[in-house]
Amino acid sequence: MKNYIKLTKVRGVTWRGNGMGNDSAQWVVKGAEHITVLQTARGWIARDDSHREEHGISRVVACADYKRDLINELNLQYILDGLRSI
Repeated sequence: MKNYIKLTKVRGVTWRGNGMGNDSAQWVVKGAEHITVLQTARGWIARDDSHREEHGISRVVACADYKRDLINELNLQYILDGLRSI
């Protein structure tokens, strides 16, 4: 499948201190910078940071076990209805 989206790295891996571990790197979708892609303990997620729920939590728009699968899912969403309408 052709990639219709491009990811831009906005933050690298950061060390949080002894006992706290690392924060994962973050990417944003180029052209739709409100979509953030990051790795969590359960896998990879894409979240919409422009739309916060009432408790301040971003809405997850896609998730997958592997980064390539998440990118494929975002590509499908882009093809079907465009990332801007998420």
